[in-house]
Amino acid sequence: MNKPPSPGIGDARTLRALAHPLRLRLLGLLRTLGPSTATRLAAACGESSALTSYHLRRLAEVGMILPADPGALTEVTVHARDRWWVAASALTSTAPPAPGDDAGREAGTQFAHAVVTAHAERARLWLDQQERWAPEWAGAATLGDRQLRLTPAEARELGAEIAAVIESYRPQDPARAANPEGSVIIAAQYAVFPAPEVLPPANPA
Repeated sequence: MNKPPSPGIGDARTLRALAHPLRLRLLGLLRTLGPSTATRLAAACGESSALTSYHLRRLAEVGMILPADPGALTEVTVHARDRWWVAASALTSTAPPAPGDDAGREAGTQFAHAVVTAHAERARLWLDQQERWAPEWAGAATLGDRQLRLTPAEARELGAEIAAVIESYRPQDPARAANPEGSVIIAAQYAVFPAPEVLPPANPA
């Protein structure tokens, strides 16, 4: 079973390790599909097993994934030579760097860039594949944005409310025994940030 989400990652070493598109993809696949091996993940990503194995070891070094217990894997064929991995937590959250921690701030920015790139790539893959889906699924997909004028406190409240709405629905859990008929895994992505086209307000005196 996965550990509960951590209070937030703030150390530069872990953030730098996560700031890689393939590592984020591997971690996401483990969270979505459950325990897997480098070979199985390589097939899902279209990469070599040597490459996925390397990046899985890097994720393990910073505690983002853990060795899976082969004895607990009941729905897959387990071979003695296989090394199985499981995500260490269901979510990744970050903590702000300490004042003066330039390395932590830089690593946090690198990680955020990688996450934004991964989100955009996931949306692009959906657009490339949507013709394979029934019309009701294509019609259920949403891509859009809205300009709002908010204070910092209101922006935090908006983000918290969006997260709460998403969490009120059925989270994906690879260990779940059954799911409603006709359901599929949905990627619910959202972001709240000041519009980059405008300048920040002057600091009050």
